[in-house]
Amino acid sequence: MKRAALLPLALIAVCVVFFRSGTAAANGFRLRETPQVYVLQGEDRFTAMPTVTLYENGNARLSQPAISSRAILGIGKYKIAGSRLTITHDDSSSATFEISDGGDTLTLVSANLSFAKAGAVYKHRSNVDFLNSLTKVGGEKLTLNTLRELAKKAPNLAVSDFENYEHFDKDPDYHIFDVEGDYTLKVITGADGKTHCTVERNSSGESFLLSMNGSTGYVFDAFLGLTSIPEYEPC
Repeated sequence: MKRAALLPLALIAVCVVFFRSGTAAANGFRLRETPQVYVLQGEDRFTAMPTVTLYENGNARLSQPAISSRAILGIGKYKIAGSRLTITHDDSSSATFEISDGGDTLTLVSANLSFAKAGAVYKHRSNVDFLNSLTKVGGEKLTLNTLRELAKKAPNLAVSDFENYEHFDKDPDYHIFDVEGDYTLKVITGADGKTHCTVERNSSGESFLLSMNGSTGYVFDAFLGLTSIPEYEPC
């Protein structure tokens, strides 16, 4: 009797798994890497939204072109319904895309952004292809422990602190470092001549400005989840 009673439940479970798998396949979408970046095709990326980025944990990021005066705030979230992908940011910026080509192509259906128009096509660009398009500079692998030690020099970090580590140059003032596959460090010399070092978590897009390490409530090890910062309590 117990086996007979359990059989229908097992069949239901199998059907649910099959249905979910079938839905995912029908959507034609599967996150292959994190971050997963889509690049605008056939239009001026200086005036139109240049990229769309999805992350493993469900976060997402719409981008703004250089000409735009409107900033998209925070990290967005994405959800899929059928073959539609919708990204929404906390500041109410949002866009909906049609997924096609097995997830390689996103076509903009609608958006409430002045620099994005319906019909714009975005193609998946692998992270490997992006890095291969840059100039590679050899050196030691930058490890997380090394980066934690370097962070102690904040706010006095300079490009020279990182020059002996393997990285990719986007241009003479923009350097990209892989940190054990889990984080990406961007070291940029700004127009003000100052060095800006930003660490981004590949799985979520969350970032930490390394030059702020040691500031009140702003600790790199807390960002990494290696320590916690106690909240202030009134006396």
